[in-house]
Amino acid sequence: MRYAIRDDLLELLRMGGEFATSIGKDLDREQYTQALENLMESDEGFLIITDGGMAAGILFPSFVDGKRTAQELWWWVDPEVRANGIGGSLLSAFEAWAIENDAQQVLLTASHALTPRKIGKLYKARGYVPQKHVYVKEF
Repeated sequence: MRYAIRDDLLELLRMGGEFATSIGKDLDREQYTQALENLMESDEGFLIITDGGMAAGILFPSFVDGKRTAQELWWWVDPEVRANGIGGSLLSAFEAWAIENDAQQVLLTASHALTPRKIGKLYKARGYVPQKHVYVKEF
């Protein structure tokens, strides 16, 4: 597991495409590539890659209470390696990065298309508490 570099863009695009497909979306490759490059260059961005998985996140002050927050933007683990502990390792790396960057809280999401009940078990086992549901309406 390591921080992603430009040489990883094709693999990150592959995983991003699979994630988008899994939630019923089309990946805008140009937009996604720009987002990946921005994360690679930003002191507030997090982007790691490993064999069969990746995770991305950002740091920001919470608009509610001002706490420095590390928010997961997206992550992906290839289906054939999901039982190998990669998801937990990605989460551990994200948490370590958050702590190193003085985050006071971590915000994670779970897509209904990606079995939130299953990922919720991982989150709860790691001490996360559900806070809210997210609803999306597209125009």
